[in-house]
Amino acid sequence: MAHVVVTEGEKACDALVNRGIPAVGTACGAGSEDPSGEVRAVKCPTDDVLVPLLRVPTVYLWPDNDPVGHAHMGAIADALIRIGHEDVRYVDWSQAPAKGDAADFFGSDEALHDLLHHARVREREATSPSLRDPWTAVTLSTVKPEEVEWLFDPYVPLGKLTLISGDPGVGKSHVALAMATAVSRGRGLLPNSSTASPPADVLLLSAEDGLADTIRPRLDRLEADPARIHAVPGAVTFDAAGLARLDDLVAELRPRLVIVDPIVAYLGGKLDAHRANEVRSIMAPLAEIADRHHCAVLAARHLTKASGGKALYRGQGSIDFTAAVRSELLVGADPDEPSRRAVIQVKNNLGPFGDALGYEIDPVRGFLW
Repeated sequence: MAHVVVTEGEKACDALVNRGIPAVGTACGAGSEDPSGEVRAVKCPTDDVLVPLLRVPTVYLWPDNDPVGHAHMGAIADALIRIGHEDVRYVDWSQAPAKGDAADFFGSDEALHDLLHHARVREREATSPSLRDPWTAVTLSTVKPEEVEWLFDPYVPLGKLTLISGDPGVGKSHVALAMATAVSRGRGLLPNSSTASPPADVLLLSAEDGLADTIRPRLDRLEADPARIHAVPGAVTFDAAGLARLDDLVAELRPRLVIVDPIVAYLGGKLDAHRANEVRSIMAPLAEIADRHHCAVLAARHLTKASGGKALYRGQGSIDFTAAVRSELLVGADPDEPSRRAVIQVKNNLGPFGDALGYEIDPVRGFLW
């Protein structure tokens, strides 16, 4: 057998088999979604179930046309590539009805074969950024030295991770949206900044603030260009499938800035944010996405209630959140005068520390540097 099509359900599988196309179902179900249609959980067959597919030269993945279906097949693609399959292809049926699958394809046999022929190849790097071979050696004489590029010098580097930490309610999200505004308008970070670049897009993953009642009004007060700011408002998870979909979305939108607010909301229920190895399993792929697409990734994090000690150690979860980023910004308020707030750089691996940046949040005018 030269190829096989993997479908989600038996009905879709039988429809293809009846038309002479070798097909199998995944047998485990795809997962679940919440009432808003956002993916809540994704299932994937175990490796022992997938191993027989290694004997088939080409595997086509035909998802149900809904968020869970695409996440499900994305997870299977990741797993097949991880165990060594060399030719995994993803069927894109643009005319599929909502939740439609192969059983809904009523085109001719020629059209069906043409659809499979044009299925896109799922590449190892593009699909799963954490799967690069760590044992590939690079001779340094072949490496061309490069200057660090900055989105906002020296606070937010391009192609790297930046962390912004602070207590709830002090303005982390406001600062992040101020950065998004500057990117969307092609301005420098501060109002009097002479540094500017062409307007660019921003991708925002926000798990705590509503788009319509909070984020859009804040952006309007900041005079952002909303046509350049794209949001993923749902409760998605940075597992293998989620990171692959994020990578695909960044490749599609080409944002100059990606904001994840807050990072712990995207870790999933099974990941322990206090374990260094588990934190690295998320932060390393995010760093590769930033590097590959040459964008800045800004992750927000709450501080713990502990007092005293270095600010670097007050962040929620493992210290490896801080270790994994190249720059960390701390947002805080003056305890004696809470209206006085500032952004202070507490880590910079790429150059001298930046000056503290003062700001306020006015009830009417909103965020002001």
